[in-house]
Amino acid sequence: MLSVTERTRETGLLRAVGLTRRGVRAMVAWEAALSGTGAAAVGVVAVAVLAAVVPAARAGRVAPIRALQDA
Repeated sequence: MLSVTERTRETGLLRAVGLTRRGVRAMVAWEAALSGTGAAAVGVVAVAVLAAVVPAARAGRVAPIRALQDA
């Protein structure tokens, strides 16, 4: 993550090359939206993996003969 000073310099540079205040606000909003979407996607994958750990561990402890008897 960039420090506040670096972000201020980046914004100043963008304004110097012609980006409007509205453009800066839009850019920051898009960055926030994309970061949030990425974090949500990674969070969902992580929760799915955690939800699969217990059943996988339980299935790994069952003896093959026992598993075939129940089938």
